[in-house]
Amino acid sequence: MFPLVEITPFAGAPEPVRGVVTIAGTPTPVVDLQRRLEGRWSELRLHQRLILVRAAARRYALLADDVAGVTSLPEAELTAHAGRADYGFIYTRLCDVAGLLSSAEEAQLAAALQQCLR
Repeated sequence: MFPLVEITPFAGAPEPVRGVVTIAGTPTPVVDLQRRLEGRWSELRLHQRLILVRAAARRYALLADDVAGVTSLPEAELTAHAGRADYGFIYTRLCDVAGLLSSAEEAQLAAALQQCLR
């Protein structure tokens, strides 16, 4: 988890990708969860956080309004609790981080990042 830093937009990114940040020298796409789940961009505020996640071969930063804590759970346990309201927004709405972007969006992102980094 990281504090919000300047997010650099780049052309050709899929709809839920807000832009890119560099974390430890690696360009990392920032996914705006509000855009993905509700269809509108989050209003950027200094208190927001970036949550670093890995899905397949790519690392993403998820834009979050608030983080009460971070816990690692085995996938089976996370899936078992996915419907429980007390596990919060991220657990009930985004259990499958690997499905964060569709395969078409992932291909679009890869092409856009390649152009951006030239």
